[in-house]
Amino acid sequence: MADVPTSQPETGDADAGGDAAEVQHLTYQCPHCGAKSSVAEVLMGERIDCRRCHKPFELGVPVAQPIRDEPGSRADYVVDAGGGDTEELVFVTHPAAFRNRPGKTLLALLAVAAGALCAIGGLIGGLGWGLIEPVSAAIGGTVLAAIGAALILLGAIPLFLWWLRSRFETLTVTGQRTTFRFGLIARDTTEIQHDDVRNLQVDQSGLDRLFGVGDLFLSSSGQDDLEIRAFGIPHPEHVADVVRDLQ
Repeated sequence: MADVPTSQPETGDADAGGDAAEVQHLTYQCPHCGAKSSVAEVLMGERIDCRRCHKPFELGVPVAQPIRDEPGSRADYVVDAGGGDTEELVFVTHPAAFRNRPGKTLLALLAVAAGALCAIGGLIGGLGWGLIEPVSAAIGGTVLAAIGAALILLGAIPLFLWWLRSRFETLTVTGQRTTFRFGLIARDTTEIQHDDVRNLQVDQSGLDRLFGVGDLFLSSSGQDDLEIRAFGIPHPEHVADVVRDLQ
């Protein structure tokens, strides 16, 4: 049977430069006489003799009980079978691909639409579509179709690049931290613990508010620069409120 330690563990001589050997203790109450003993945590599960009545008892392992969550409360971590420990995922968003640049998006869409009309009119002779048929006859159907294809590419390429860029920028809020990942080939990640957030800014112009987008900036204590710069985030005020609630 293991013996209950009768004194606190030695912690070393600080003046001599020794490292402190900190040992965790748990307090157990003897089921026979009620005496309380501070027992080293490494003895959990062992059977020891009480120092007062000398009767044996087993050091049971503490058992966690489920609790009823209060409204709005969140767990710190989520533990799934075989998945290890992961922080609770609260919010994930990407920059808006088109709403944060409405003027450019409109021009790109107009270019695609005009290019489609020119391409179709040049290939099939216009079908009597107003100016398309005379222009096709004047410069040739092949040239008009080529102009149409160029206009389609001129509008479609930036639309695709904006969408692709938004997919490779991710703002994630968990129960413990806010993380921003960005980059198509090289990936950069910046994260800030909620407890460390000291500066949280939301920038929205009148047009941004109309389309429900804006810029979100975060920095932590001890940092002069903004560490997270997320541009064109949908509903940034909502994201900021989520971060404030978790602080």
